[in-house]
Amino acid sequence: MRLITGLLTLLSINVSINIWASQWDIIPEQSSITFHGTNSGSAFDGTFKSWNGNIEFDPNNLASSVAFIYVDLTSVETNNKTYNTTLATSEWFDLKSFPKAVYKTTSFIKDNTKPNHYTVNGTLDIKNISIPVVMDAEIIINGNTASLNGKAVVNRLNFDLGKKPDPDGKWVSAQIPLDIKVQAKKL
Repeated sequence: MRLITGLLTLLSINVSINIWASQWDIIPEQSSITFHGTNSGSAFDGTFKSWNGNIEFDPNNLASSVAFIYVDLTSVETNNKTYNTTLATSEWFDLKSFPKAVYKTTSFIKDNTKPNHYTVNGTLDIKNISIPVVMDAEIIINGNTASLNGKAVVNRLNFDLGKKPDPDGKWVSAQIPLDIKVQAKKL
């Protein structure tokens, strides 16, 4: 009986050790979220200068891997004063009512055709509208440091961003590509 109890205890310790993914701390000065689009046919780029997150990731334990990314929408910067002012209005980000956006991953799926590549499924919440967003990401772990280079595309109209003044995406592109770069260190 003691042997069975001992084995069960050992098994439960082993299982509890393996159910958690590693925690990672984002290095803000080496990380970025940028977006791209066109306005009246002219290309523009923007970034969010302030964001953070909680990341738990282990390539050997994808089922327990999860990330929450919190974006301060008031930190949007396009290097164009008119664009920045317009994005703050109620018809776009409505920063007075909705100053934050949140991306929560729902799964990481390993792409076995490319080394270190994953499909990251998640939900993006902007203006209390939650939409699934899929990111193609390369995640490289080197000891206690990790890097993520990801790409996703969101349809701004799905989030009621500029929908009233430009419902067809005629003036401002409806499809907005995102580039996500994260450098992190293991906690």
